Amino acid sequence: MPSTPPMPPAPVRMIVTWIGIFPLVLLAQWLLRPLTAAWPLVLSTGLTLAVVVPLAVGVVIPTLFRVLGMLRRRRAETTAA
Repeated sequence: MPSTPPMPPAPVRMIVTWIGIFPLVLLAQWLLRPLTAAWPLVLSTGLTLAVVVPLAVGVVIPTLFRVLGMLRRRRAETTAA
């Protein structure tokens, strides 16, 4: 059974998370703007979060960390060879 690679350092995790969250928030705000333009800020923000958080936690962030893990393994194999 393959061992689990160590977690990347906190600054790397922050950058990867930002790379995933920023485009999601931007896209959600752009798509939802026609619907929420007249809404109070707290309601439009709530709807944006209701869309972004499940997508980020369930799909985008895990995918980005899987890709990061593959890149780290490939880099480790290249430097070990």
